[in-house]
Amino acid sequence: MLHRSLLPVTALLAVVPACGGGDEIYASDDLGVAGGIVRLDLEGTSPDYSIGEIEPYLVFKVPGEALPEGWQVNPPDAASLEHQALPAHGGPWDGLRFTTKGSLTLPGPFDTQRFNRVVVTLAVPGKVDLSVDLCIGRKYVLRSTRLRVDGNRKPMTAVIDLPGTQAIPGGCDEVRLLVVPQGGEPAILGVDLLLTPLATWLPTAAKGPAPVAIDGEARHALGLSSLDPLTAKACAPLGAQLRFGYALPLSVRRADESLAILALARGADGREIGRKRIRVRGVDKWREAVVPLKHEDGEEVTLDLQVEGGSPDSESLVAIASPRLERKLG
Repeated sequence: MLHRSLLPVTALLAVVPACGGGDEIYASDDLGVAGGIVRLDLEGTSPDYSIGEIEPYLVFKVPGEALPEGWQVNPPDAASLEHQALPAHGGPWDGLRFTTKGSLTLPGPFDTQRFNRVVVTLAVPGKVDLSVDLCIGRKYVLRSTRLRVDGNRKPMTAVIDLPGTQAIPGGCDEVRLLVVPQGGEPAILGVDLLLTPLATWLPTAAKGPAPVAIDGEARHALGLSSLDPLTAKACAPLGAQLRFGYALPLSVRRADESLAILALARGADGREIGRKRIRVRGVDKWREAVVPLKHEDGEEVTLDLQVEGGSPDSESLVAIASPRLERKLG
């Protein structure tokens, strides 16, 4: 899908055709300095690329009698076991009925590289707020957003995403489900831990760019995958440089992973006209990359972006925003 990102320019703009992908924009500021911008349409280069499948990790099912060893309800009188046999309530099923605000703690240890989503099976006659904490030494290290669930007494599932689990080194000790009834008494029937592919957390080249918020700043961006390098072609004005924003969102970060973006540019005859390797470890805000180019005026150039440094057994991603050829002002 083609990408036409919006670039802030405090000037009068006139769009003129460019010889390759993208449009060239000329801008004049109050100082009378002229510059040109060619917006780039990034495309994936791996036709067989797929974001993968959801993988189950652990399944916890509430039993009909006593809670398994290590399971904890806090406060202890917040919930009790219940067997529901009525078909009108979706029975038969066994659940843990919460009559007031409380939590269910599941004992670990848990490998946080193997899950980033929690699916709760519950029956609730009304509304309930759910959230999940991952804990180490009884202190939470990651907390999900709160999810409001509206039910009709029959069993249903609620999906709680936990972006950032794979950035936790060494795993966690507990998974804690927080339950806050809002006019009903929910019954928890089970808790599943699943691993969704990291590529689901960022827009793909096939679907096109979408807003990605990092540290309070949202930019239209794509995910650059180690399994699917991105490429673009465009005509470069004389003096143009390759520029793009980049960041490593928490949602796709892995503990102890050191990544880099390799940006490579080639001229119309295939010669290398620009190369830069940008380290992205620990980049928790949008930053700007600049790659100088050595080309002729109006020459069609091919630009390639790829991720380096990830594990050969897993996919690694970074976020790329507003890729463009921009004439250096001055």
